[in-house]
Amino acid sequence: PFYFLPFLLAMSTADKFRVNRSLALCVAGSLMYPTIVNAVGTGETPLALFGFTVPIFSYADSVFPVIFGVIGLSFVYRAIDKVVPDLFKLVVVPALSLAIVIPVNLFVLAPIGAWCGLGLANGIVWLFSTLGPVAGFLLGFFMPLIVLFGMHQSTSPIQISNIATLGYDYLLPISFCHNLAESGASFGAALRMTDEKLKSAAMTCAFSAFMGISEPALFTVQVPNRTPLIAAMIADGIGGALTVVLGAKCFGFVMPGITSLPVYADPSGNPMNLIMIVVCIALTWVISATLSFALYGRFDKK
Repeated sequence: PFYFLPFLLAMSTADKFRVNRSLALCVAGSLMYPTIVNAVGTGETPLALFGFTVPIFSYADSVFPVIFGVIGLSFVYRAIDKVVPDLFKLVVVPALSLAIVIPVNLFVLAPIGAWCGLGLANGIVWLFSTLGPVAGFLLGFFMPLIVLFGMHQSTSPIQISNIATLGYDYLLPISFCHNLAESGASFGAALRMTDEKLKSAAMTCAFSAFMGISEPALFTVQVPNRTPLIAAMIADGIGGALTVVLGAKCFGFVMPGITSLPVYADPSGNPMNLIMIVVCIALTWVISATLSFALYGRFDKK
């Protein structure tokens, strides 16, 4: 699935921009065409159109090239569909759309997407190499609010790009700490709750976040009670900074829950990375649970 990510992204992008899935898959297929894939390894430029050579990039496990291509397809398809008579639409519109979009994508959109992916990954590398633990603390501290507004998926292309270009990612460990911070905050709050139904819900949310799904804890416990949210933000900030200090890395793109621990094992066989991420998430959970327990109800109105 990771190698053929362009096909999966083509379908989801097609649904988002309301364009035919089969045509979107054709756009993705043009990026993964054997001639292009083989040319990446040899360094050759075997394709040309009207005297212009097609730029060659490795589009396997890429994100932006196929998204840009399918977005371009949606605009071209609708424009052609408006002017072609109904009698010819079934044959003319799809064929003409692909005849226009695929060359434009191979020459312009896909290379821009590839450069965007590289630039984004390099920018994040620069930010973390320049600010170091401060960048980890800031991202961790604001992660609960980022998830609260549904913006956390915006980091997925960066994470995928990091794994594709660097072989590992250093943002997923911070997301891992976030889920454990949400778990600890719910657990700490549950210990102080007197209502049995709320206590049971908080315990359930703590387990859900521990497994990798933090939204129930965030919306059921943290936001309504405020202080558990503060505890989670502080703990995740500390955990995020610690992942940078210890150099914790993730070697696969997975949901950051306790079951994802195996992808933190260094492929070289060095056990230290796995030990470091365990230290980070354990400390984050303990700090979050302790702060949540200590602060719970402290700022409630009388």
